Amino acid sequence: MKHFTAWIAAFMITAVLGLGILVIGTSALTNRNTVVMQDTASSASLSQNISATDAQQMQETLSQYQAQLDQANQQIEQYQSLIMALAQRGVITIGNDGRIYLPGNTQ
Repeated sequence: MKHFTAWIAAFMITAVLGLGILVIGTSALTNRNTVVMQDTASSASLSQNISATDAQQMQETLSQYQAQLDQANQQIEQYQSLIMALAQRGVITIGNDGRIYLPGNTQ
């Protein structure tokens, strides 16, 4: 009797799961609210449709960013030169861990 009950339970669980899969599959097949997948050919054609003015604007923006980066690098070099000059004159001491100490500072 125990085996028969187990077989019935297994059959009912399998039937319920199978019915659920069937309902979900049917719903997916009949759903009209879908989005058409884009293939790589259409996305490649979109990238080729970038106008010359867009490309020129992007180039100008890139040039502006490069100029800002160059200016920031110059400022960093100036700060590095200042710190090295202060360290050479003994105004500051730079520890092995990169911390900057003032002479006579007990910390």
